[in-house]
Amino acid sequence: MSAANDTFDASNATSQQRQTELAAGFAQSEATLREHLNASQRASNEGLESMQRTLGDLLVANRLEIDQKMALVHHELQTAARGLYSEALQAAQSAQTGGGGGGDHGGKGSGGPRERSLYDPRDYKLADLTSDLTLAAIKKWRHDLGLFLKTIGTSWKGVTAVMRTSRIYTEDFTNENLKEV
Repeated sequence: MSAANDTFDASNATSQQRQTELAAGFAQSEATLREHLNASQRASNEGLESMQRTLGDLLVANRLEIDQKMALVHHELQTAARGLYSEALQAAQSAQTGGGGGGDHGGKGSGGPRERSLYDPRDYKLADLTSDLTLAAIKKWRHDLGLFLKTIGTSWKGVTAVMRTSRIYTEDFTNENLKEV
C-alpha cells in the first residue's frame, strides 16, 4: 500500500502544483488585462481632451470668421445705403435746378400729361427700417426703394415721407441684428 500511497501523494502534489500554476497564470492574466484596460482608458481620456481642445480652437476660429464676415456685410450695407441716399439726393437736386416746373404738365383740365404723386401707397409699400432687420428684409426694402425712385417723375411729391422711412440706422449691426445670416 505504500507504493499506492506514494503514487497518490505524487499525483496529489502534481495536481496542487498545476493548481498553483493555473492560479498564478490567472493572476498574471488578470493583472495584464487590468494594465491594458488602464492604458486604454488613459489613451481614451487623452484623445477626448485632445478633441475638446481642437473643437474649442475650431469654435474660436469660426466665431472670428463669422465676426469678420459680419463686419464685411455691415460695411457693404453702409456703402449701399450711402450710395442710394446720394443717388436720391442728386436726382432731387437735378430736378429742382433743371426743370422742376416746366409748362409741359398742362393746367387743370388742359388734357396734358399728368404727373402722379411720388408716394402712392397703392403701388409701393416702403416699410420703416427697424432695429430687428433680417438680410431678406433689407434686400426687399432696397428693391422697393429702387422701384420707387425709378417712377418718381419730376415733381418729387412725397419725398418727405420716403426720407422719413429711410432714416440712417444709428445702431451697429451685430450677429443678433441679422439672425438669418
